[in-house]
Amino acid sequence: KLIGRHLRSHDGKGIRAFLGIPYAEPPVGDLRFRPPVAAKPWEDERLAVKDSDICIQRDPFRRDIEIQGSEDCLYLNVYTPQFPQSDEPLDVMVFFHGGGWQCGSGISAFYGPDHLMDHEIIYVGANFRLGPLGFLSTGQEDCPGNNGLKDQTMVLQWIQDNISAFGGDKNKVTIFGESAGGASVTYHMMSPLSKGLFHRGISQSGTNLDPWAQPAHETVAPKRAARLGEMVGCPKIGNSWSEMLKCLRKSEAADITKAFYNFFEWDTDPMIPFPPVVEPDIPGAFITQHPRDVYEPHAISLPWMTGLTSDEGAMKSAPIINLPELYSDFNTNTEKALPIALNYNHHEKDVQETITKNIRKFYFNNGKLSKETHQNLTNLFTDGWFLAGMDEYLRIRLLGGNKRKSEPGPTYIYLFSHKGQASFTEIFKGGRENFYGTCHAEELQYLFPIGKELFISAAPSKQDTEVRKAITKLWVNFAKTGNPTPPETRLPKWNPAKGYPLDYLRIGNLYTEESPLIDMELGLMDERAEFWRKLQAHLPAKSFMETLYTGHIHGFPPSTNVSANTWASQGGIVALGVVLGSSISLVGLAFAFITYSLFSDLRSLAGTALLSLLASLFMGQLLFVVGVGGIQDAELCLSLSLALLFMKLASLCWLCCCCHHSLTLFRSNANLIPRPEAKMGRALAYYSLLSWGFPLIMVAVAAAFEYKENEHHISGQQVSSLIITELNSKNNCWLMKGSGYIFGFLIPSSILLFIGLYMAVTAKKISKMTAGMQIDSKVRNKLEKLRGLQINLFIRILLMFATVVTFGAIASLRNSTQFWCIYSIAQGVQGIVTTLLVTCNCKILKLYTTPRMHKNRKGRYSGLQDGEGGRYGVLSVTNPNYAEDADGLINDADSSLVKMNYSEGNLIERTDYKENTDNVKNDLINALSIAELSKSPLPQCQSASSSPSGRFL
Repeated sequence: KLIGRHLRSHDGKGIRAFLGIPYAEPPVGDLRFRPPVAAKPWEDERLAVKDSDICIQRDPFRRDIEIQGSEDCLYLNVYTPQFPQSDEPLDVMVFFHGGGWQCGSGISAFYGPDHLMDHEIIYVGANFRLGPLGFLSTGQEDCPGNNGLKDQTMVLQWIQDNISAFGGDKNKVTIFGESAGGASVTYHMMSPLSKGLFHRGISQSGTNLDPWAQPAHETVAPKRAARLGEMVGCPKIGNSWSEMLKCLRKSEAADITKAFYNFFEWDTDPMIPFPPVVEPDIPGAFITQHPRDVYEPHAISLPWMTGLTSDEGAMKSAPIINLPELYSDFNTNTEKALPIALNYNHHEKDVQETITKNIRKFYFNNGKLSKETHQNLTNLFTDGWFLAGMDEYLRIRLLGGNKRKSEPGPTYIYLFSHKGQASFTEIFKGGRENFYGTCHAEELQYLFPIGKELFISAAPSKQDTEVRKAITKLWVNFAKTGNPTPPETRLPKWNPAKGYPLDYLRIGNLYTEESPLIDMELGLMDERAEFWRKLQAHLPAKSFMETLYTGHIHGFPPSTNVSANTWASQGGIVALGVVLGSSISLVGLAFAFITYSLFSDLRSLAGTALLSLLASLFMGQLLFVVGVGGIQDAELCLSLSLALLFMKLASLCWLCCCCHHSLTLFRSNANLIPRPEAKMGRALAYYSLLSWGFPLIMVAVAAAFEYKENEHHISGQQVSSLIITELNSKNNCWLMKGSGYIFGFLIPSSILLFIGLYMAVTAKKISKMTAGMQIDSKVRNKLEKLRGLQINLFIRILLMFATVVTFGAIASLRNSTQFWCIYSIAQGVQGIVTTLLVTCNCKILKLYTTPRMHKNRKGRYSGLQDGEGGRYGVLSVTNPNYAEDADGLINDADSSLVKMNYSEGNLIERTDYKENTDNVKNDLINALSIAELSKSPLPQCQSASSSPSGRFL
């Protein structure tokens, strides 16, 4: 049993308050740095009339020096209506306080029930461990981290077990929080430990993709844990953490709490030295994946509300502007301060410098901080700390449908822009005289009686009262129905956001004084959000291999399958296959291109098509090598993705053109489907239009499907600005997901592969048929081998392409890490395979690269006779270069002779000369040529014999 106390709400309604209820055992001694243990039940009655101690802390936002609170702090408060209007179980609202997981408390003095309990709900506030005592992590099983968040989960589990005794409905629990509390809500939305423990969520000024709230970058948490141990006198010994943790568990909590100030590198930044972490995949882990990699958290279908204040960044700009020493230090050390304060100092130095340069240009026009740019400084911290992370989270939730099976629940967005009688900038050392805008945490004084403790001298205005009534009504309506403005409400209808530009509710009219106090608007700080979207300052600084394994840049989130991640993490073979294979492929393709381009025979249509195939393969391989290492810039990322898709399809098109040329030539020579031989220029133009035009159309198709899938309805003027921000949704550079990939690449490439294989197989059959028509077995075998060599080359390349496309399709459609690694290796080494097929077969080289210029023919003329246009006869030659030509010419003539019309030594045309071949065969010992000679003397014809001879394959 509990004995509580009676309180009154702001409007005088009776409240039953039960304060200081233990939900977990005190986390002291051996329980320090361990997950919470449920509190033991007590006997008889327990007084619950007084707040517990706050969790031990040191507040950096107030720049406090003293340490407050106790380690024995895991208690919660429950508030219920004194006289419920219904016997039905009441909806439950659970609040997680802010303070960067370093300070704050859920006690009634700050987050009491005065305002919310004007409505018919049950309200719960709670403490949880803070700072290193709540978030220290060694990265190992003995201290994996996130204990402060696990405390919150224990609160939710306590509610499931006990709230019915207070008249609450355990199936209607809404969790809400501000700042770190808001980010905590989004962590619970993805944590398996919190699944089923709540049913709606509100994140005020915080998501788990805000730079300060994201999990610590790899290796950061263990390094800080070791450093903390040294500060407290508990150094890490060797590779073992056990002795350090054993020592820390015996140390004073105040010494551990005090030490974290030593982690600040500039002013009070980094803002949160001990953030949440991605834990090892062990039983009891809170999260095992980065939030950026989770497109389908378990709570994706639940209603969710989020928003910002219009000037969040005033919490940082106010002290910089108000404190002269800090002002001067910021201007002097901007290049040092910004990467630390805005959480992008995990990048390499050159990347940090580029980001800083872009920031200074966008916010300060490359100048220093001055009176004219004070508001820009506020905007900078608003955007960098809060807007960028919320925007990224919303894009995953609203636009990530092609990467998950479930649809997101209703998503309500707000912008709090009310100027009240008091401002939080006062406690952030901004002073009372200056106004910096609607600061971070400003809406809290309208949801809770926090202002009574912080702003004693500020009496609320009439507008303050209107805002308080509106915001508490909106929040409670959402908790009860999942809709902040159900049909019966008198407030302006709040429409959920479904895509970009964002629909949002503006609460307050600080910058729109002529507008209503509350109203719907469209497009939340779009230009500033787009700037940070392009900047990508807060993405993890991944190495080449880290990017490759996860496939982030290619649109492949890491597999949730443990064995798949383990398979990919073996790494050595994948790394060697992609890095070495891609490099050798580039060199090989370049060598093949240069080798073939040196020979004059490749001025033919077949040779030009082959060279174009090699060139497009080389460019595609180069784009793959550049892109697979990780692209930070959104515009470059998108450009590479579209270019790679274009070059892959172009390679397939040129391969199909090679097959088509062989098929046409073989059919024509066999007289199966007689057709005139097209001029090279015209045929090449057709091939070029197909090979470069078709991929361009498919790129447009891919873009169109991406827009349609994301429900974007844009005008022509918006395409240029939105294609980067909309098509290039997070980590989807290579368009390897969704309808854009399926209809823009997978289906077209499959069709091209089928057509190419069909033409190649058909040409192979015709080649055999042609050879079979020859009487002489030697001629038949040589002809079949000669043409089979060429067409088999194309078939092998087609099969290789088909294999790579298949692995890519399986990896995309099944979201498989194994196939992603296989696809990466196959994509990397396909250039090597092509090079080997084309250049390392001497017969292929001879087939394509035999020089046109030959020695002068020596022989005799026979069977001369006069005819229209000149004299005709047979020239028998002994030059061995033409031994092979003779076999081909016999076939090409189709039991007739080939007549060459020469005029002054130049080849003019080829026509059939209907002469009995039986009389001629005996004369064609090493080579055969029948020429139409001009009426000039016979020696001129001998001169013509040195002209280049044609080759017909």
